[in-house]
Amino acid sequence: MAQISSKDFWISEWQRAADGSHFRSLYPDDSFLWDMFAHKYDSGMGKDSERVEKVFDILNNMDFWSGGTKRILDIGSGTGSFAIPLATRGGQVDALDSSEEMNNVLREKCEADKINGIRILAKDFRDHGVADNSYDLVVGSMNPCLYEPQNFLKMLSLSRDVVVYIGITGGNKQAGEKTLAELLTGRPAGHNSSNHILYPFNLLLSMGVQPTVDYIHCQWEHEEEPEQAKKDYYRQFEHLKSTVPEMEQIISDYVDRHIENGMFVQRSSCTMGVVAARIPAEIITSTA
Repeated sequence: MAQISSKDFWISEWQRAADGSHFRSLYPDDSFLWDMFAHKYDSGMGKDSERVEKVFDILNNMDFWSGGTKRILDIGSGTGSFAIPLATRGGQVDALDSSEEMNNVLREKCEADKINGIRILAKDFRDHGVADNSYDLVVGSMNPCLYEPQNFLKMLSLSRDVVVYIGITGGNKQAGEKTLAELLTGRPAGHNSSNHILYPFNLLLSMGVQPTVDYIHCQWEHEEEPEQAKKDYYRQFEHLKSTVPEMEQIISDYVDRHIENGMFVQRSSCTMGVVAARIPAEIITSTA
């Protein structure tokens, strides 16, 4: 058995958690989710500024911005929570996301605000075939693709300086009651802790890197017309209809219980951890 301080131990433990992800079993191909919820994301979690401000504080403390224009990769860039402020600060940003709708929202925002310095790459990170050490900064925030060790190691290999990884430090909390996924399947649609910062933090330590970790508490609220919410949930969970024949009624009741002033309102919160590290050159060459 590998020692707890070894790289092999943390790769094995992280992969074990990833293999037990209920989210992954519910959505083997989750691309349709991000397309469907792009605008909802942008009006909720996408507007949260605390994690962005925390990352900028960390970069400033590292004196990251000195020495000329920085080339940056934002993995799972979504609607631009990080890509836009990083480009505004002067970075040359590759905003990588496989969701066409997420990319469309980002593109619209860049055009409306005349933001330059962002190149939108419509692809999965696992298919991003650039050379190692291509970026001064690689950022990954709450991206399911990065909830397994091999993709995290690839993330490290692409940086020639700084890596910032944002994950959770505890379960997401949805105010009021069980999540809809839990009502339908008996289990939350969680990642079996594979999105916990415990894994990347300790994997970095096992590789001889000295990461820092900062914590932020984030809250989101989203509201929409009840009938639209029901339609979206029917589509999200339609693959369960054969095994959960009462699916539509459960969804309808769930939405109705969360109506405030005629609108469906959903609130959630979680504590995130921001893991940041400078990656020494000798570490970068050994990540494969």
